[in-house]
Amino acid sequence: MIRKRFVLGGAGAFVACNAAVGANLPRLAITVESDDSASEAAARRMLNAVTGQILRSGKFTIVDRNRLSTVIKEQGFSNSAYADPKTAAQLGKLVGASRILTITLTIDANTNSGAFVNSAQVDVSASFSLVAVDSGQVLNAGSAQGTGERQASAGGDSSVSGSQLEREGIDACAQDLASQITGN
Repeated sequence: MIRKRFVLGGAGAFVACNAAVGANLPRLAITVESDDSASEAAARRMLNAVTGQILRSGKFTIVDRNRLSTVIKEQGFSNSAYADPKTAAQLGKLVGASRILTITLTIDANTNSGAFVNSAQVDVSASFSLVAVDSGQVLNAGSAQGTGERQASAGGDSSVSGSQLEREGIDACAQDLASQITGN
């Protein structure tokens, strides 16, 4: 029987896997950085959403995020240093991962007020790179997209907040990204 246990910690959720689960699966470390358009909270939500999607695929085990954060701080990696495949491979070796997934998150919010209809849209995009730690080879790279959108009649009350649209966009983007990484 395969079991996965999810534990919430101060730095976010991380996964503690049964030894039998991780024995044959690649160990994946995931890092998310945000450009100036995305907040730390948005990056954290993206990390949680992608981690959940990838775990559900059953194709990877995930390296403990607390360990990953500690190594990044101790080694003095800058936010963009681990986007370089050689640096990503070094980071992966330090945390015991066989692969490292680096994600850069961008969020763009737009509103449009018309005579009859008002609309709000949040576009979320993530560029990513999946690197093999042993060789530094880029195994997969690309981008993923997600959108949160609402329309309301002009003068009417729209009960949907921008943060809700952002969450919807992040969740859709995370699903797109995870399906590209796992092939599901």
